[in-house]
Amino acid sequence: MKLDIHGVIVAVLTPFTEGGRIDEKAFINHVDYLIKEGINGIFIAGTTGLGPALSIDEKKRLIDLSSQFLGKGVHVIAHITSLAIKESIDLAKYASRRELTAVSITSPYFYKDVDETSIYEFIKNIAKESSIPVFIYNQPRYTGINIGVDLIRKLREKLNNIIGIKDSSGNIIHTLEFVQALGNELTILTGSDALFYPSLTIGAKGIVSALANIIPRKFVELYKKYLEGNYREALEIQKYIIKVRSILRKYSQLSAYYEAARLLGLNVGYPRLPIRRLSHDELERLRVELKKVGIVKT
Repeated sequence: MKLDIHGVIVAVLTPFTEGGRIDEKAFINHVDYLIKEGINGIFIAGTTGLGPALSIDEKKRLIDLSSQFLGKGVHVIAHITSLAIKESIDLAKYASRRELTAVSITSPYFYKDVDETSIYEFIKNIAKESSIPVFIYNQPRYTGINIGVDLIRKLREKLNNIIGIKDSSGNIIHTLEFVQALGNELTILTGSDALFYPSLTIGAKGIVSALANIIPRKFVELYKKYLEGNYREALEIQKYIIKVRSILRKYSQLSAYYEAARLLGLNVGYPRLPIRRLSHDELERLRVELKKVGIVKT
C-alpha cells in the first residue's frame, strides 16, 4: 500500500458548544477555512482533537463530517485508538467504510508498563481490520511508551497497510532514526510544531500540527519556502512559530488554542472538560501577548 501524504496536516481542534456537544457547523466552517489557507490534510480525534475524551459515537460523527472534505483535495486521517480494543476495531472498520485517507493508531495509554509484545499485539489487531492505510502515532508524552524502529519493522512484516509514522516524541534524533531506517518505505511526519523545519531537513515529509489551527498560512509558507530552497526564510518562519507556540503553552493544555482562535475571529467553539476555558485575566494576558507578535490587532 502506497500513499503520497506530505506537507501541512492540521490536527483539528474539536469545537464544542457551551453545553458540551460537538459543534458540527463550527467544525465544518473551521476545516473549510483551513483548506482555503492551503493546508494539505486534516487529522481528527487525536490529542488536539480531544480524541481520548470523545465517545465512540462522537468519533464516528467526526469521521462522517470529515469525509465530505475528501473531494476538496485534502487528506483525512482519523485517530481511532481506544483502550477498549473492540471500539478501536469498530472505528477502523467505520473509517474504512467511509473511505478516509488513513487511520492513526497509537500504543495503549494509561497502562504504561505493558511490554513490547503487548504493544505489538494491540496495534496489530486493530490495524489488520483496516482496509485503508494506517499511520502509527508515536506519542510518548501521553502514552508513556516510545515506539521504536524495531517494533515498526515487526508490524510491517505482518501488515502491508502501515504506510507512515507520526512522530510526536519531540526528539529530532528519534525522528531521524525513523527516517534513516524506514524513510524509503514509509511516510514520516513530525508531530512537533517546534521541529517542522528541522524535520524537513532530515527527510520528514511534513507535519501534523496543532498550532496550524491558529496560523495555518505560516505553516503552509514554511513548507513552500523549504520546497523552493529558500531555507533562510523557512527558518525565520520556524522561529516565529516557536515564539507563538511558547505563548500558548504557558496556559492549561489546549485552552489557549481555543481562545487564540476566537481572538482571531475563528469559530472553533469551546473546549470541553478536562480542557477548561481560560479565566478573564488569563484571556487578557493572552490577548496582550498575541498582540505583541502581531497575531491580534486590537
